[in-house]
Amino acid sequence: MPWRKKPLNQRFQDTYNFIQTQMAGFAGVDAAVTLIDLQTRVLDAAGQLVPLVETMSLGFRWELKKSADETRRRQAVRAVLLGYATLGDPDQGGQLLTVDEVKATKNATEQLAENALIGLLTRMIQQSVEVDGGRTFVGFDTTLEKQNTIWAEQQITEAITKVQMALGGVGRIPKEATRFQTWFGNSDPKVIRTNYGMILAGIRNGVMFIKDEDPANDNVFGYVYPDGPNNPPRVYLCGAFWRAGKVSWQSVGGVTIRKDNRNAQDNPLGVLLHELSHIFVRTDDHEYGQDDCKQLAIDDPALARMNADNYEYYAESVMMNP
Repeated sequence: MPWRKKPLNQRFQDTYNFIQTQMAGFAGVDAAVTLIDLQTRVLDAAGQLVPLVETMSLGFRWELKKSADETRRRQAVRAVLLGYATLGDPDQGGQLLTVDEVKATKNATEQLAENALIGLLTRMIQQSVEVDGGRTFVGFDTTLEKQNTIWAEQQITEAITKVQMALGGVGRIPKEATRFQTWFGNSDPKVIRTNYGMILAGIRNGVMFIKDEDPANDNVFGYVYPDGPNNPPRVYLCGAFWRAGKVSWQSVGGVTIRKDNRNAQDNPLGVLLHELSHIFVRTDDHEYGQDDCKQLAIDDPALARMNADNYEYYAESVMMNP
């Protein structure tokens, strides 16, 4: 019977499954698997996934029967080669390697013992996943990016505190009544107050932030998955998030971070609150943009109170004009 290779997708899936099972229970593995999944989609879109998996094949030895220990070691070799391209090389500051660079490491990687391979895979996971104050950061390249994200999330606490105060004034302060009606029509302020409260409670329980570097999403602020591995809420931050709003640069704790100056719509605070409302209030995107969201509040308040942009614009308005 002639020798046959496994189908390409099966060969990749075998390695993917090995990482999940071999590293099960290791801190950060679920977040790392999320990053591997994202980066393989980026590689696939760029036409690089097929050559990467071919590089991982180890030639004819992929299929030959070996002892259980040797089979596991070879799976670890493939996992490390995949990790170089999706998690990054821990000896190069987490830099992702190109397919050609992965090929260049192949011979040396094949010579490593299983414990050395697992140790290398562990380091890849550790350097690509960071936990800070209950938040999980996946695939962030710089402290600057992480600090900007933390700042935007912390501002949500301030924003929701001010929103709650504004909502308390809807029945007695004309300015607040007008503002509320602009974004939520004749909705019950108590319902909106509860929904903002759910966002605040949700982020206090921890959120996973993933940097999405897919060029196809460069003009997207972000997107979310409410349920992921072990059910952490996941927020993917894309290119437009880092360019959101008019910003100034300030030093906070010795780190220069980009801060919203609160005179622009679609600023980092509002964009992140928009995405978090999808997770914790289960809002949808019925309408986008100020004009359409204002019209939605008039035409269908029930949809307005389940529209993410309406929560964003109301909170931005409170922060810009307290």
